Amino acid sequence: MILKFIYLLLLAVPVCAVVLGFMCWRCPPKGPTWAYGYRSRRARASTESWLFAQNMAGQIWYFLGLVMLVGSFVVMRKLNMEKLEEAFYRASVVVIVQLVLICLCQLPTEYLLLQRFDRFGRDRDAVAEASEIQETEYEQTAPMELPYEQEAEQEEFDFDLDLYDEPEDKEPEESQDNF
Repeated sequence: MILKFIYLLLLAVPVCAVVLGFMCWRCPPKGPTWAYGYRSRRARASTESWLFAQNMAGQIWYFLGLVMLVGSFVVMRKLNMEKLEEAFYRASVVVIVQLVLICLCQLPTEYLLLQRFDRFGRDRDAVAEASEIQETEYEQTAPMELPYEQEAEQEEFDFDLDLYDEPEDKEPEESQDNF
């Protein structure tokens, strides 16, 4: 009974990584959801960044899960089942390492999201291309200055600011402190 539990313990994380990785990679949720998937602030910024993050994280989880699955089978073969306490301890260490590896998958996914999307979920290449197009369109359609605009710029307008100021002859009232 304990032997089956140790084997289940060793296979749980890799099997979950393979299944969830395949689901995120091949059939990701259509939009940001709390059900499953790679959920970070940058991934949930837009639908495009969400799908990109699911694809990248799904691939990483899937292939890492396969590697961990092979590693788990190797560890299961090497465990000395005569000493169950020692076998359980070693299996626990392997599971902790597997969980740390799954958590570290966030780093390359976030790096790829940062490279491709801004913080609002807009594709950096598309934004740069759109700004270049706007600059060239602006240069081509720059308005000519009309003579009456030049005259308006040269005129100076004097506003009577004294109307809005307080009269200078009025002194501020002294406050009386009643204690």
